[in-house]
Amino acid sequence: MHTSISALDIYPNVRTLLGMIVGLALAHMLTQFARIIEFNRWRKLYWPHMMWAAFMLVYIIHFWWWQVRLSALPAWTFGMFAFIVFYALLVFLACTVVFPASLSDGRTADDQAHYYARRGWFFGLVAAIYVVDVFDSLLKGSAFVASLGTEYYVRNGAYVLLALIATRTSNQRYHQAFAVLAFAYQLAWIVRRYEVFG
Repeated sequence: MHTSISALDIYPNVRTLLGMIVGLALAHMLTQFARIIEFNRWRKLYWPHMMWAAFMLVYIIHFWWWQVRLSALPAWTFGMFAFIVFYALLVFLACTVVFPASLSDGRTADDQAHYYARRGWFFGLVAAIYVVDVFDSLLKGSAFVASLGTEYYVRNGAYVLLALIATRTSNQRYHQAFAVLAFAYQLAWIVRRYEVFG
């Protein structure tokens, strides 16, 4: 019985499935942003909610780039495959919670009410994503993990802790500060990690 399959045989399938999930998440987010523009006269926007929506949009793009490293794995097991799919599905679910279809009709949407009503689900998913991300990085090998440095673990731990607090508190100042810091740090991490500006 084969317990693993060479990367040459399986990675194209992994890439295709991840592309489908990421594509659906990206299409969902862009559609919802377009609906905001369409119904901007009626929709009651809440800026921390919009920042988290923007955060997830950036996360989707970063996730797709982050997973390019999977191509370097020499072999795959079904468990590895299922784990990566699970990670992608968590990201997709977070996108659908932050921007559900029920908010599509801007004439009745109240983003602030939705944000606080669904904060447990959304921030629970955010915390889960950053826990799973650590195992995803370990999957890519010791050299990759070493390249991330200590900051990576501090970053993920901070996101998990702050997200868990966000599931429990409805303090607006906390949520506003968390939204700004999370989004700013995510952008800074990407710029520094990938030397975006050379």
